[in-house]
Amino acid sequence: MTHLPLALGTIPFGTVLDDMATFAILDRSADAGGAMLDTADNYPFWNEGATGDESELAIGRWLAARGNRDRIVPSTKCGARPTVPGDRTPDSAEGLSAAAIGSAAEGSLPRLGTDHIDVYWAHVEDRSVPLEETLGAVDLKLDDELRARLDSVR
Repeated sequence: MTHLPLALGTIPFGTVLDDMATFAILDRSADAGGAMLDTADNYPFWNEGATGDESELAIGRWLAARGNRDRIVPSTKCGARPTVPGDRTPDSAEGLSAAAIGSAAEGSLPRLGTDHIDVYWAHVEDRSVPLEETLGAVDLKLDDELRARLDSVR
């Protein structure tokens, strides 16, 4: 299979798009060689009635239904999820402290239905946290298998 050098954005999955439409888009992308999915632990919190779980949950349902986790590269982000329920602004964003990153990753894993995150992004800048703390927290989330894969491409 040839992989497309693109990431499929997934903001509307699980809200604006139901599972039938979401699965159709994901299937078509995968069939065309798409492997990387771009989501976040807050997509799309700004929609009325949404929590931010929806996109990751929809992707997790699709991965489970298709059994193709070994061919897909889910990437997700942390740092921008509101900490105040119902807040539709970035004013209460979780930030990039070690505790926030750990909590965000532990929430994303079951929503995505996986035991590891292939690509983990900081969704926002957080100058209130020392960069060493943020990088240290992300480093702790790297498992040995992922470290080996990263080392093999360096």
